[in-house]
Amino acid sequence: MSSPLLRALRAALAALAIVCATAPMVACRPVTAAELQDWGTRTYAGTTKAAAFKASFSAVRALGYDVATADAGAGQLRTAPKIVVVTASGNQYSAQAVAQSLAWDIDVTQGSQGIVVHATPRGYSAGQAIPATRLSASYAKQAFETLFGEIERDMGVVPPASTAGAGGARGAAR
Repeated sequence: MSSPLLRALRAALAALAIVCATAPMVACRPVTAAELQDWGTRTYAGTTKAAAFKASFSAVRALGYDVATADAGAGQLRTAPKIVVVTASGNQYSAQAVAQSLAWDIDVTQGSQGIVVHATPRGYSAGQAIPATRLSASYAKQAFETLFGEIERDMGVVPPASTAGAGGARGAAR
């Protein structure tokens, strides 16, 4: 039999394991609204709205997302949530698994400097929506870089030498 102290220690370690396992999506420093806006917005000169929308559609499909709705004329695209992390915990009597999912809302519009692609992440934990500002900043930045990297490959845009700031204008598509 285990002592109450040993049971408490095991429970604390199990709780720590859950927090660490979900850390990629919702722990650490949360992303700010300003970072979501900056990292989620890119402007592309020398391309069309139709080409940017097509590249965005192809990019989310290539990354494994199902497209829930797409309106090319309006430049709006919404993906279904995709499981990105599953966390399991338990003991000899019970277990629980929780899935963390991510989805995207993408708007493609004409701006004064070119075509603007704005992506907004939607996070879910155990099927329940979580505010984007609860996402980990490092996870969110990587998710934006992955998404826009795929969009830019599909448009034929050569990425800049440094991606320190994700926002800003990009080169012309081929």
